[in-house]
Amino acid sequence: SKPPGYVEVSGRTLQEMIDRHASFVCHFSNPWMPLCKSFDGHLLTLASKFPDTRFVWCNMETNKATGQRLHITKAPTVISFRRGVAAGKIDSLSGLGGTCGFSTAALEAVLTSHQIIATESSSAKLWQAAGAGNEPACAQLLADGADVEWVGEISRTPL
Repeated sequence: SKPPGYVEVSGRTLQEMIDRHASFVCHFSNPWMPLCKSFDGHLLTLASKFPDTRFVWCNMETNKATGQRLHITKAPTVISFRRGVAAGKIDSLSGLGGTCGFSTAALEAVLTSHQIIATESSSAKLWQAAGAGNEPACAQLLADGADVEWVGEISRTPL
């Protein structure tokens, strides 16, 4: 089991999240693999750093049908889902320098490129637009690729 902030989901729950058009990061893991454990540590760190982004993991040993349905051929695999659609995928070490010693910052950069986590600058812009009740500014941020669910949470948060 993983610490809070990084939650295990079943294949069925994962499919429900996709069907609801949710935005989240999912690590498809074989818990006994050292490389999967390494990803767990990095993803747990990112889950703490980006609490507005949902981070989950799916055990590939107990959810083989889910892996087959999503065409996952190796572990670890990390898929960023935006509004229920795969927005980016990391197969094993692809995009992370090809070595087991990759940094959390390298993983963060890849997930940022998937537009699944917000950088500090985009976070500040969203808070500013939502706090001012400025719908045109929020609309522009959405047009630029901001996450709808995330903007919605911010706009309902009292300042």
